Amino acid sequence: MKNKVKYLYQSLIFSKENRKAKDLMKLSFSKKVHRVYHFHIRKTGGTSINLGVIQHILKNNPQETYSKLSANRFNLRQIINDRVIIGWDVNLINKGLFHYGFSHKPFDQIQLPKNTFSFTCFRDPIKRVLSHYNMLCYYRKNNLRPELKSEIKHLGANLIEYLNSMPKKHTMNQLYMFSSKFDVQIALKNIANLDHVIFLGKNGHDLTLLNAKIGIEISPFHEKNYGHKETITDNEIAYLSKFLEPECTFYNKVFERYNS
Repeated sequence: MKNKVKYLYQSLIFSKENRKAKDLMKLSFSKKVHRVYHFHIRKTGGTSINLGVIQHILKNNPQETYSKLSANRFNLRQIINDRVIIGWDVNLINKGLFHYGFSHKPFDQIQLPKNTFSFTCFRDPIKRVLSHYNMLCYYRKNNLRPELKSEIKHLGANLIEYLNSMPKKHTMNQLYMFSSKFDVQIALKNIANLDHVIFLGKNGHDLTLLNAKIGIEISPFHEKNYGHKETITDNEIAYLSKFLEPECTFYNKVFERYNS
């Protein structure tokens, strides 16, 4: 009975927010774009950009809002200063009732309405996988993030065991984001539908062009530093390089085409 009452209450709040979101869509994200969507590839520094956008909207520390956004799995939406932010919820995203949205879902699951500015961030494939591996090892060592146990269970005893066990949608997440069949040509075709592509370099993101296109000034908000690195052998790096050949091919083509 208690759970039923809670569900009904949450449903009422959700319906009320839907009506408010529809009304707020009369407003635009900025003078240049109506809404913005981020195809968020994991371990490319995308969270720092999401936080930077939220910080611009809030004019203060965005971490509390980001935590609230992820805490309520029933309603992955926050309405702040007459702006609607949605994270991870494909159904809400595909309805287009947001000013800024993001998720880890692949391109073929997202149906963005017209007047949506879309972008993504890429990272050197080897560095991205090592970042994901080190993060999961850190969580396992410190018994953190139980919601990631489905990934942590694939770690094994070393990097090679992790690569052979972890589903490719995680190890080749950049290619998977734009082709669930891991087809480089399909992925390149889908990338062409985006309005902007960013690359994470050794000095972080260069958001100058993105800011100019979307009409606001944001800076990456750096908040995660695990300070943990596993010992990786030369043999493991060589194996990783060979393993990631399809994604490296894709990444190099994207870098050549969009890194200007």
